[in-house]
Amino acid sequence: IIVLHPAHKLSYFRKRKWPELWIDTAVSLVHDEWELNYKPKQPTPLSSVTAENSNSHKYFGDIELSTANATHNLLTEYLASPALPLVTDPIAFWVSQIPEKNPLATMALDFLTAPTASTDVERAFSSGGRQVSKLRHSLADETIRAVTVLGSWSDNSLVPQSDLIDNIQKKTKGKHQAQGVEVVVVDSDDVPLTSGPE
Repeated sequence: IIVLHPAHKLSYFRKRKWPELWIDTAVSLVHDEWELNYKPKQPTPLSSVTAENSNSHKYFGDIELSTANATHNLLTEYLASPALPLVTDPIAFWVSQIPEKNPLATMALDFLTAPTASTDVERAFSSGGRQVSKLRHSLADETIRAVTVLGSWSDNSLVPQSDLIDNIQKKTKGKHQAQGVEVVVVDSDDVPLTSGPE
């Protein structure tokens, strides 16, 4: 993963006096992953080409070749270029490289955002297990996923409680208005109470 940090690259290993064989192994692993899963495949040539298309291929073949070579050398060029010591947030750096257009950015983000431990995943799995009981066994997959994610985000303060309360109130108000019931907030805890038909 550290190889894909623009501020370190291979200098991280050399500063810590890793044997060159170990560094070569690390580079080889990154190259293998790039070749196997991230490097775009070369377009396959058409089996039958008319004379007109053949001429156009002759004129534009160099452009296609240079594009293919640029893609092919992305990882090699990245590793050969100097480290960028001013980059303190590698994820923000790779996001700025437009991952949709840069397969190396996609690879870097996949690796740099991988969780370092499975604790959060296990906690989310346990929480999801509590959502499905004998009385709630027919919940849709999307509902279980949404409840689990929302619960995890709320536990980590990623969803402001005030926003959550506002959304629940809006949903409740909209639902009751459709049924002809007025929703009135009466206490400091923002608990909606219903009155009679409007």
